[in-house]
Amino acid sequence: ATLGNIAYGSAAADLITALLVLDTVVVTAEPRGRHRVALTDYLAASRGADSLLVEVAIPALPNGQWSFQRFARTEPDLPVANAAAGLQLDSRGRVKWARLALGGAASVPFRASSVEELMRGRIFDRTLLAEAGGEVMRAVEPASDCRASAGYRRELSRVLMGRALEACAAQAGCSL
Repeated sequence: ATLGNIAYGSAAADLITALLVLDTVVVTAEPRGRHRVALTDYLAASRGADSLLVEVAIPALPNGQWSFQRFARTEPDLPVANAAAGLQLDSRGRVKWARLALGGAASVPFRASSVEELMRGRIFDRTLLAEAGGEVMRAVEPASDCRASAGYRRELSRVLMGRALEACAAQAGCSL
């Protein structure tokens, strides 16, 4: 087992979703040497049985606001879905950068880069929040299982990302 199911890339792992917005880098040891790779790339790649995750590195964080949201039937349960957000607004309320990730919404947690791009440079307001929610709905590819249907996960991903973004905006003193 690894810390937070990183090596396995569990779709329901809370920690992976949070690490994605922190631009985490992992180091693997393989017969041909050590390799340093972004967590996003590590999760997307196929790995051989001879690859061992040996290091997880989180770079220094830029100034910004951060939030993590999850939904599970009970607190100790695996989440049905989760969302992590990092956000920095300028003095006029424009999004300088956004780092967004979703878990439980695809086969592995992933950065919601299309939503990040949509938000960059825009005033953070209810209109942008609604547009971001729509883009989340398009970006996710959830599966149905015993905990939730794909449709429920899609909607839940939108709601959780909205809550995460609102929490970041509130930390920045932005009222919607």
